[in-house]
Amino acid sequence: MANFRETAASRARDDGERLLARRLCDLSERADRTGVVTSTGFLTPAEQDFARMVEHLLPCPLVLDGGFDGAERCVARFGEYGERPVAGLAIAHRTPLGHRDLLGAALGLGLERSVVGDIIAGDMASRMVVLRSQLGFFLANFDKAGRVPLEVRELALSEFQPPERRVERVVLSLASMRLDALVAAAWGLSREDAQGEITRGFVQQNHRPQLEPSRRIAEGDTISLRGKGKLTVGAALGVTRRERLRIEVEKYI
Repeated sequence: MANFRETAASRARDDGERLLARRLCDLSERADRTGVVTSTGFLTPAEQDFARMVEHLLPCPLVLDGGFDGAERCVARFGEYGERPVAGLAIAHRTPLGHRDLLGAALGLGLERSVVGDIIAGDMASRMVVLRSQLGFFLANFDKAGRVPLEVRELALSEFQPPERRVERVVLSLASMRLDALVAAAWGLSREDAQGEITRGFVQQNHRPQLEPSRRIAEGDTISLRGKGKLTVGAALGVTRRERLRIEVEKYI
């Protein structure tokens, strides 16, 4: 039993990932031993990537569940049988509220961030995914965001429609498949400025800060620049007459 724990911990890059590795191992082992569903709180995309990376080491396979297809924050669930560990909320409000308003109101109740999943804010009605273990608390206490009254009810996950994700397909011309070349081309920066953004920790590659401008990129990578947006690297479309690479990307708009 110790071997899979040590191996999972050895894949961690920092104390946060080592703590997550320990948690995943404990939950997986418990589910395998008892047959009872276990789960984490909501994980960030980077934490989900780590969970997928060590999944093959764990005694019980995991399922990532965010309440609906395409959810950004998901719990890692172990075990096949039992109630889903996430639940949906429908939130009515008379004044338009944003994501930050609703998240702040939830955290203002003394809850940890890992209790709240994706929030889809709307003008007069919003939706939120929460841990099922905290559903009753939300129904009883989540009654205002600042001075705005809230009317909250459970929303069946089968009725939880994912938000429309708008993307723009763009073809970029790159000198190489380096991260700094992509950042410069995608956001209209000089190569030097792109390198500065990367070394200052403002660029993430696959949900993790990437500090090396020369880091290679590949199809399927998700790249984000703080304050500028996010994109997914698509297929290579060939080489121009000037021997530059033509790469398709999907930019989130």
